[in-house]
Amino acid sequence: GLLPEEGFVVIAGKRKIGKGWFTMQAANACATGGELLGRSARRCKALVYALEDNPRRISRRMKKQGIPTSADIVWCFRWPGWPAVAKRIIEGQFGLCIIDTLSRAFPEMKQNEGEAVTSVLAAVQEFGLSEHVLIAATDHERKTVPGSIHSMDEVVGSQAKTAVADAILQLHRPQGKQDTVLSADGRDYEEEIE
Repeated sequence: GLLPEEGFVVIAGKRKIGKGWFTMQAANACATGGELLGRSARRCKALVYALEDNPRRISRRMKKQGIPTSADIVWCFRWPGWPAVAKRIIEGQFGLCIIDTLSRAFPEMKQNEGEAVTSVLAAVQEFGLSEHVLIAATDHERKTVPGSIHSMDEVVGSQAKTAVADAILQLHRPQGKQDTVLSADGRDYEEEIE
């Protein structure tokens, strides 16, 4: 009920807000058949491209989150290109693929050019739907003026990305607060959830 079971999702937020931690929790919930934010996860194998991390950092974070080393998660730290990733998803029968981050995986994609974003991400979204796998990619948000209203427009290249994505999840921290809020909106939601 929080993430679609297939297709393409963007998980956006400012730097250092917890996108990587959240995606690790999602991978663990799926790989162990556990819960994510109090919601039951569909059990499946998870493939995670942690392109801004290294094995030592992931190991430390797994320990902090209590993720067992036996969890059905494959961690990768280098991006071999989308065709190789798609082939690996099919051959490994993965149900979840996390890409952390879009800009590291697709550096040639000009994020503020709608046609460029659409041509790259539409192929990812179509693959997710046809192969019944969820591709969840983290992304950064624009720097905004303190006190501005949080919106989907903060996602870099937002119009093209939100048009292609089946859902957009955003992590944000209201000004003066310590708690991080997760907002979700997309094709399968009756209304935005928080």
